[in-house]
Amino acid sequence: MSHSVRRKKSKNEQFRMVVPADLRAMVGKTAWTESLGTTDPLLAAEKRGMLIARHKALIRELRASNGRRAEVEALGLLDRAFTGLAVARGSMDAAVGQQLNLLATFVCDSWAGGEEAGQPQWWGDIPVHEPATIIDVVPSIDAERERDVFRLRAEILEGRGIADGLVYQELATILLRRRIFRPIWFVVSYMRSIEPRLNLEPDNVYDAVAEAYLRKLAEHRFDCWPSNIHAAMIPFAQTNAPQPITLPSLPAKAAAPTPGRHNGLLAMPLTEACRYWQEQRRPGASAITEAKRAVARFVALFGDVVVGDITRDQVIEFRNLVSDIPPQTELARVVASGRTLRSVIDAARKARREWEAGDRNQPAPDRLAPGSVKKDVGAISSILGKIQSDLGQGVNVAADIEIAGYSKTRKGQKRPRLPFTSAMMQTLFDSPLFTGCAGKGDAARAKPGPHVYQDELYWCLLFGVVGGPRLGEIGQIALKDIHECDLRRTYGEEFDGRCTYRAVGFDHFAQAHDPLARAAANGTLHRNFQGFTDDPADIVIGLGASAISAFPDRLLQNAKSAGAWHQAIGAGRFATTRGIHRSPLDQRRGQAIAALLCHGVANLDGLPERGAIRGRLHRFEQVGLVAWDGARLRLAADALPYARSIAAAFDAWRNEEDMRFSHAV
Repeated sequence: MSHSVRRKKSKNEQFRMVVPADLRAMVGKTAWTESLGTTDPLLAAEKRGMLIARHKALIRELRASNGRRAEVEALGLLDRAFTGLAVARGSMDAAVGQQLNLLATFVCDSWAGGEEAGQPQWWGDIPVHEPATIIDVVPSIDAERERDVFRLRAEILEGRGIADGLVYQELATILLRRRIFRPIWFVVSYMRSIEPRLNLEPDNVYDAVAEAYLRKLAEHRFDCWPSNIHAAMIPFAQTNAPQPITLPSLPAKAAAPTPGRHNGLLAMPLTEACRYWQEQRRPGASAITEAKRAVARFVALFGDVVVGDITRDQVIEFRNLVSDIPPQTELARVVASGRTLRSVIDAARKARREWEAGDRNQPAPDRLAPGSVKKDVGAISSILGKIQSDLGQGVNVAADIEIAGYSKTRKGQKRPRLPFTSAMMQTLFDSPLFTGCAGKGDAARAKPGPHVYQDELYWCLLFGVVGGPRLGEIGQIALKDIHECDLRRTYGEEFDGRCTYRAVGFDHFAQAHDPLARAAANGTLHRNFQGFTDDPADIVIGLGASAISAFPDRLLQNAKSAGAWHQAIGAGRFATTRGIHRSPLDQRRGQAIAALLCHGVANLDGLPERGAIRGRLHRFEQVGLVAWDGARLRLAADALPYARSIAAAFDAWRNEEDMRFSHAV
């Protein structure tokens, strides 16, 4: 919350904004205060708006840094928890093994659902019925057959003291790849028993901790495992028996695929899978073009591989190869020249190595932009993801592959294209190009004046700010598509085609052809509770909570509370709660105030307190802001910023000490 205050010993207004409670410890104060350096209410309001924008941006920055700091602290405490657990268990291998066992037990128990809940448990020779506790299934291995294979492999390999954790690491890898964090809160929260200061709130902190927890389990290398354990596991993946689930972490994936072992959607070649994806997803034309290009490159590098045989290692190699393709490389031309795409990439890599080894006086060899690489890898991921989704099982081996130098958010980009700040926008639109210039020539366009020309220069800047086109696109627009607006077609032949702004009342401006400007020029401008208007009606009906209705002889206000207003309307009653009767003298005062604000001149003839009004305006008269002509009061040309303060002297009911009502200053 922000507002302006005035100190007793200063004439200038002061800006004050309350510091949010969650940031006071970082800021070290409860409120920001700053002098606005002016007594002019209009300038004060402008400066106050700029300060509000600046401090709101500061609040967002502080909260973002506070959130990042909380994540960093939580990750540090997670490392301390693993270290403490390793001390308690005797080694880090034992600590990670215990957590893998806990994780696998929790996930496998969730697969059982309510089937085993409430079944008798044998304690020695005594059967005991424990209370039924149903756990939501943790998304991990989806097919029941693959779950049975996982349990069997765990029963064979885990707990034997040879390679404990080998099978359970696969489960941690699946959860990490699929980013399954919230369902395993129970397992992650175990680390709080080791390090009580570990905070798992709010959600972003917990997600960071859960991801680091799973990564620790999935990527830990056990010193106690035999050195050839991975090679010993390869026969398991090559047997004709039911296959275990294909996981990114299994070394067995790298073994040569056995032909004919896939069926259904997994048996489709990648080119056929692309057509299937196109038929089922029905994407836009540009997405189809990008997908066909990515598939063609993949086939040129690896062949038309069966979908079930595509591995994550292949997709990562595809990413690395595509990253080194020279820009503007067309596969059709490469094939027509008798070369292969891989040879083109090898030549580009050789050129880059030579450049890196040289003195680097020449520009570096070009390569595809990270965004283009992301499109190719994303297309492969989308095709494989559709196959996985329709099968309802397996893992998308192309999902979540990081592209060097690519970020979807501006924050992560190396050289982001930043938007205009509020101050930059204010500077742009405060220029004579928009506020009014001296003439149409180049020099005159930079000087303040009464004219606004809506020509190609005017529109090009607006297109650039609002639409965000590139400079070349703006130039094409300026040359071909923009013509000076001929406003005579809209406002008649008497209009000279120039957009001139005119003052309306004491704080508004409108173009010369605007109805409000015309009303100000011909003396028909009016003012009511909504502001300046060209509507001559003397009755205003206010709708909604706190709205004020104005009649010649009375003012009526609805209930200020939205609840009370709804209650009255729902009961079929008027929602009016306050009313003030306006005597003929009150109406005469109101007419004088409106005339002064709308036209700068008011006739005070007939007001019995005219002498008192002149006394209250004596300080304004001394500095030349007002002048009297008999009973007529006229504002000087430079008195518009003080018009409300001058008009307030007409109000016989206004009390300087009563703060219930709004004041001019």
